[in-house]
Amino acid sequence: MPSTGTIAVAYAGIGSGHRTCAEGIAAELAGRDDAPRVELLDILDYAKPQLSGNRLTSTFTGPTAGIYDAMWGSPAWGSLSRAVSGPLYDLMFAGFMRALDELQPKVVVCTHAAAAVMASRAKVRGRATWDVVNVTTDFGVHGYWPRDGVSLFCVADEISAEVLLQRGFEESTIAVTGIPVRRQFAVEYDKAASLDHFGLQPDKRTVLALAGASLPGPYKRFKESLAVALPAIASLPN
Repeated sequence: MPSTGTIAVAYAGIGSGHRTCAEGIAAELAGRDDAPRVELLDILDYAKPQLSGNRLTSTFTGPTAGIYDAMWGSPAWGSLSRAVSGPLYDLMFAGFMRALDELQPKVVVCTHAAAAVMASRAKVRGRATWDVVNVTTDFGVHGYWPRDGVSLFCVADEISAEVLLQRGFEESTIAVTGIPVRRQFAVEYDKAASLDHFGLQPDKRTVLALAGASLPGPYKRFKESLAVALPAIASLPN
């Protein structure tokens, strides 16, 4: 079958969750019978000055944590933040936009709001013809995600979809898809062999806890919660 055109899958390498979801989407697209050309882009690779994704995770807990928290609770704060940061983003991520202009993708799939802001700004300005698809990597949607210029918004659950409806998104532009995962999660494995490989007991339930960042600082509270929750879970029957 003929190719359906280029698709850019864009993320920001802050922690690892946004990247992992982007990689999962890219792998699924590349595995299709009518596979398009798929390009995986980290917007931070094109930043001027160069930005460290690991250092940016400190914004969750440092002096700017209040702004980040406010964007989760207030779409007005998110809208204001986009308006203020837009001109700065145009300068910082000009290289990212040049990369998209060279690719001329049919669709830009964004697993991070910064990439979504840039791709949608170009669409709104009439500078680009690509469709923008937002894909959240959280069980929630903060207010920095853009609405204008976005063709489709994929969210984790019905609650997130309801939040977007309350913010004025059209129902036809929202899809409840879950959070993207790697193909390995859909593969059938020999359960007995897998349990034996990891030294797990076949007569007990196994709990898998995941976190997306490589640095512990921003997820200190999560770590503290697991320290309490996991022993409690382990004490349950089976």
